[in-house]
Amino acid sequence: MYLYFIMNKLKEISVFVIFGLILFSVHSITSKEKSSKKGIEISLPNTTQQYTRIESVQLLKKIVFNELFVSKDKAVFEKIKSLAENSTDNESSIADFNINLSAPIELINLNCKNKSYSILRIASTRKGINGKVKIPYFETEKEKLFILEGDLKQINALENEFSKNKSFNYHLKSKSDIAILSFAQKKIVQTSLVSIQKQQLKIKVSNNSTSKNTPYKLLSEKGFHFSFPVSEGIQIDEQLKQIPILPRINFPFKDIRHISCNYYGFKFTENDSIIGLPKIDLLMRFSHKTQVDSLLTDLISQLKISFPKNNQQFTMGKEKLLFTQIDSNTIYLSTLHARPKLIPSFHPIKLSGDLNQLTQLENAGWKGMLIEVIPLFKSTKKLLQKTEKVTYKKVNESTYEMIIPVKKNENLFHELMKFALSTSV
Repeated sequence: MYLYFIMNKLKEISVFVIFGLILFSVHSITSKEKSSKKGIEISLPNTTQQYTRIESVQLLKKIVFNELFVSKDKAVFEKIKSLAENSTDNESSIADFNINLSAPIELINLNCKNKSYSILRIASTRKGINGKVKIPYFETEKEKLFILEGDLKQINALENEFSKNKSFNYHLKSKSDIAILSFAQKKIVQTSLVSIQKQQLKIKVSNNSTSKNTPYKLLSEKGFHFSFPVSEGIQIDEQLKQIPILPRINFPFKDIRHISCNYYGFKFTENDSIIGLPKIDLLMRFSHKTQVDSLLTDLISQLKISFPKNNQQFTMGKEKLLFTQIDSNTIYLSTLHARPKLIPSFHPIKLSGDLNQLTQLENAGWKGMLIEVIPLFKSTKKLLQKTEKVTYKKVNESTYEMIIPVKKNENLFHELMKFALSTSV
């Protein structure tokens, strides 16, 4: 028994030593590369639409320090140790990529030859990658750029977009954990700064063109509410086609320009006409005139199913899908309410309410039991159960702040660490 105790202590100490070395390494790396007090200069292609910057080392320092000296959760250390022991020799090491681990992770969404691209940019230590890489990439003298989404036939034109004569510099005044910047013709449209703290996640959004725009139409906040603009539509058609159980239909996602939604959970039906429906109010603004009646009729026709239609609703078994044409570009869909309560707002982004609604299942039965054991759903539900209601407040005419707090005595850094480890394979 005494030997068992000693062995357990040695394992615990060894994990602490590993974490200590990581913390020391991170400090050593970052002490050499500190950003100027005047801000950060960022070079971007002229056609950039959105830029996301993650200060990964800054976040890592916070999380490692928290696990070492605040949470000290033995289960987390054991999980990390297990993942390290189970890694195989033929797995690619991060060192093989020849990237600068002290540099931020940058995600650039841009348009090239009328096609959208998502590029992951990371500073490089030297050219080339050791071994084979499945993700297509190109590189400059100082950076490696991995193509996450886009037409690979246009890779030469894409490389050209990152040349000096096709780029502009943007001055980011303050450094946050995550910065999300939206651009239109090289001009900043919106800035979102994300700060992760022990007791809360704070999102500060500044809209640079609020006073010049027509007010957005948003749903009055209920359930879990979110509203956000979509500059290039929702680009998930290809991903949906890869899911075997989904029918091959053309969704109008690419034409959507703004979404406002109240979500109350998912309700399973008692019969087999459909699996179920989300309990939702959804307001969508499209890039061009879109008639709700023809839109739904087209989707139902593609699905090759028949749902009775009466006035402004489709009937699906005992469930109903209600719809209303708000204006020529805006439609409202709901499984709960016939007409929406709308409020005008110059600010297109809003987040409020109870995050637990996202994993709320009604009439679940055996179907719900199957979903509850899915690792991602299970870990997401556990994470959201630690949160309090999201708050939203106006700072000034162009700036709003959204705060996602965790419950008293909970630790957001620790919960995010457990979430990441629970979804690891």
